[in-house]
Amino acid sequence: MLELRGVTKRYGPRTVVDDVTLAVARGQRVALIGPSGSGKSTILHMLVGLARPDRGAIVLLGEEVRPDTVQALRRRVGYVIQDGGLFPHLTAHGNVALLARHVGWAPARIDERIAELTRLVRLPDDALARYPVQLSGGQRQRVGVMRALMLDPEVLLLDEPFGALDPLVRADLQDDLRDVFARLGKTVVTVTHDLAEAAFLADDLVLLRDGAIVQRGALRELATAPADPFVTRFLRAQRGLDLEVAG
Repeated sequence: MLELRGVTKRYGPRTVVDDVTLAVARGQRVALIGPSGSGKSTILHMLVGLARPDRGAIVLLGEEVRPDTVQALRRRVGYVIQDGGLFPHLTAHGNVALLARHVGWAPARIDERIAELTRLVRLPDDALARYPVQLSGGQRQRVGVMRALMLDPEVLLLDEPFGALDPLVRADLQDDLRDVFARLGKTVVTVTHDLAEAAFLADDLVLLRDGAIVQRGALRELATAPADPFVTRFLRAQRGLDLEVAG
C-alpha cells in the first residue's frame, strides 16, 4: 500500500530523512516513533505529497507520488493532524462535507455518509452544527477523523493526532479509534513520540533517529532484542511504560 524506496529529504544543509526504505502492507497498522527531529513527520508529509523527496521514490497505492499524480492520490488517502486541522469558518458538518462537495457528491449522499461517520466515531449529533471553537478538543479530533474518512480512503495517515488532548480525553479517543481501525480494516500509519500510544494503536513500530530507521518490529522485539543501545535508551525514557510487561 505504501512504499519508500531509498528516500532522502534535505532542508538546506540538514538531512532530515536519510536513505529510508520502508514498506507497509494492506491493512497493516504502523507507528513511526522517535525523538523530535527524527524525520517521522517529514516521512508522513512526503507520503501525502506535502513535501517531495530529494532522492528516491514514494509509491502510494501502486503509483509513484509525483506532481502529476499527487492530487488524485490525495483523494484516496485520509490525513489527520493534531486538533483536527479544521477550518474555523465552517461548521463541523461543513468541514466533514468539504471534500465530498469538491468532488461532486449529491447532498443526500453527503448527509448519509456523515450520519454513518457520526455514529462510527461517537460524535454527538448536535455537534455537527457547531463551529470548531465551540467544540471540545476531543470533538474536534473526532470531526477531523470523520473528514479524513469521508471519501472512504484506503489509507489513513495520522500526524500526532492526540498531542493536544488531556490524558482522559486522549485515552477515550485512543480506545475509540483503535476500534474504528479494526472494524474498517484500513491501512494506518501514525506518527507519535509516545511509545505507549504507538504500541496501543499499531501492530508494527518503526523507530527513527536522525532521519534513519534504527529498528522495526513489535514493542516486545524492541524491548527484548534492541538493534542498537539507542533503542533501549528510548524505551527507558518512556516513564509510564512497563517494559517488563512489554518484554
